[in-house]
Amino acid sequence: RAAVKWGLIRSLPFEGKERKLTDEEALLYYMKTKDRMEEHYDEILELIHGNPGLLPLFYRELGRANSRRQRKLLREVGVTGGWFAIAGETIVASGRTLEEAQRAARAVLSEKNRDAVYFFKV
Repeated sequence: RAAVKWGLIRSLPFEGKERKLTDEEALLYYMKTKDRMEEHYDEILELIHGNPGLLPLFYRELGRANSRRQRKLLREVGVTGGWFAIAGETIVASGRTLEEAQRAARAVLSEKNRDAVYFFKV
């Protein structure tokens, strides 16, 4: 939390100047790892309720966090190669190439939800 509030200490003596993060920076920090997501669950909800424009970023980061598990599950069922688009915990499109997966995602998602997608390769 100190890194968020004060930034990184680059020299000594430290002259603490409190740094104000944007809502987007704070959300990215809180969602960097699964442990941080769990630890800062309430803060994440506050940010999203206070600024609904952060929802696409929230779902994209949640998708990034879930992509490792989804990649493992896809390999277990025999998927070898290909790109997948995930929003939150849901795979919404796929393709043999990144371009195909992007095209498929654009075809099935509304304009406002296209920024909520994270792409990963299997």
